[in-house]
Amino acid sequence: MEIDQDQHQAFKQVKAFSAKSEYFGIPSDVVYAIAGGSVAIGATIRSPLMIVIFLLFFGVPAYRIHRHDPFALKVWVQAIKRRHNRWCAGCAAPRELIIIEKEEE
Repeated sequence: MEIDQDQHQAFKQVKAFSAKSEYFGIPSDVVYAIAGGSVAIGATIRSPLMIVIFLLFFGVPAYRIHRHDPFALKVWVQAIKRRHNRWCAGCAAPRELIIIEKEEE
């Protein structure tokens, strides 16, 4: 049984939303943010060496986070934004303490 070319193409998996540009396994928007931030900090301090230091300071962790999963940053951000992860110092609810003593016979 022959399947025509159009029908055969329709059966293939379509990856419409998987196109992404990466540099060194890091999504391009993260690379641009790291590069822009490093250049801005280096220009503020007026030191080309600081640009390189901040590129390494931000680039190495970004590479380690994204080397196996390019969408890892989005997962981390969503996990941090969860309302269950918020830390509130000094907001403990008062609890009642009941001490039960054993009766002596």
